[in-house]
Amino acid sequence: MPVRQRFSSVMTARTASIAIAGAAALGLVACSSPGDAQPQDTPGSVVTETTTPQSSESPTAPESSPSQQESPSQQESTSGQERDLRSTEVPVSWQDAIEAAQAKFDGDPTSVKLEWERGELRYSVELVSDTEEYEATIDPQSGDVVREDTETLDGDDRAEAQEDVFDPSEVVSLDEAMKAALAEADGPITEWKLEGSHGKVYYQFDIVNGNDEVEAIIDALTGKFVEFDD
Repeated sequence: MPVRQRFSSVMTARTASIAIAGAAALGLVACSSPGDAQPQDTPGSVVTETTTPQSSESPTAPESSPSQQESPSQQESTSGQERDLRSTEVPVSWQDAIEAAQAKFDGDPTSVKLEWERGELRYSVELVSDTEEYEATIDPQSGDVVREDTETLDGDDRAEAQEDVFDPSEVVSLDEAMKAALAEADGPITEWKLEGSHGKVYYQFDIVNGNDEVEAIIDALTGKFVEFDD
């Protein structure tokens, strides 16, 4: 081969070697540059997120809006349903309650009432003698007298008290009187009372009727509805 051609071939090879070396050096510089862009996630990469620590206090439940709160009439209706004496049975009858009071005081009955007192059912029995008036609170579960009170009557009160005395054997049954009252106003019964008044005897039933509470008066001697007493 002529000398000029060999020289040309050698220069070409050197040039190619220098180019390859330069490219490799640029690649190394590019990999170690501090301004490199952050690598993007590949499909197989795991990304760790940093979350802000949550407060240790539990979230406060939102207060109910006025439209969600029960109205007084709804609360009264619910309370009436929970205290409904239509379906509440007690071991001690009202006649037994009167006898329990008479065992403590020598007198005749003027009234007997079954009502809720501080979340518990209680009978209230009133008796009168010639000179005194006696009131006993009786547990309808046991028949025990849990509270009692005696008051001296003056001349005028004595006469009026005797007009309110009634004979328990002459009145219609509680069930009959209750049915007569519910026929006029259906709803939960929260309390009832049997009371003498000026020679007559009446049952009184407090009934939650819709959004109202009415008192139905029943003649205890005939079992007939008399009126509503607001």
